[in-house]
Formats: sequence, C-alpha cells, structure tokens
Amino acid sequence: RLPAFRAWTAGRSALARLTSWAVMFHLTCYGWLIFRARSAGQIGDLTAALAGSFAPSTVDVHGLLVPLALYVTPLVLVQAIEASTDDLLIVPKLPLAVRYSLYAATFYLTMLFGNFGGSEFIYFQF
Repeated sequence: RLPAFRAWTAGRSALARLTSWAVMFHLTCYGWLIFRARSAGQIGDLTAALAGSFAPSTVDVHGLLVPLALYVTPLVLVQAIEASTDDLLIVPKLPLAVRYSLYAATFYLTMLFGNFGGSEFIYFQF
C-alpha cells in the first residue's frame, strides 16, 4: 500500500498531477487571505464566507465571465505554445510586428477588462 501512495505523491500518473495542481492552486489562493485580511478574525470571516456563503447563481455571466474568457484565452494560447515547444522565450522570438501586436493586445485587454474603479489593488476586490 505504501508504494501506491509514493507513486501518487511522486506524480507519476496524470490524475495525480492534475490533483496536485488543483490542490496547490487552491491552497495558494487561500494563502492570499493572509495578505488580504487585517486580523485573524477577518481570516475566519472570509473562510466562513468561502465555505458557506458561496452563491454561484448570483454571478453575472455576461458581465464577468465573458470578458474574463476573452482576456484569458490569448494568454492561455501563448502558455500552451510555450509548453508544447518547451521554450519559455517563444514570444521574444516572434517577428517584431507580431510580438508588439501581442504586447499591445495584452495592454488593451488589461485596460478594457481591468477593475480600476476602486482605490485598492485588483486582488483585493473580494
């Protein structure tokens, strides 16, 4: 039984790697609460809100998720190309016009879909 656990934690299967990525992502996001909260009590309140007050039916799909998908899709495509070619410098190797078009599009999408209405940084818009 122990070798099966070691194989799981070593990430030898696709399911183990996917699960590890998902768990690490959620732990990292939860860890950001330390920087968001002003007290230990507020961490508790935020944790309770995440665990008990989650209401996905109140999400404005067209107002939030569609712009997010439009913003994230090009970035995910660049990441997929980098991963498939095993080259993190794929963007700087693009022709100059394509590279600066990509930079301009990223800047434009950030300005278009960014939340700059408040005085706080974007991560603190809970």
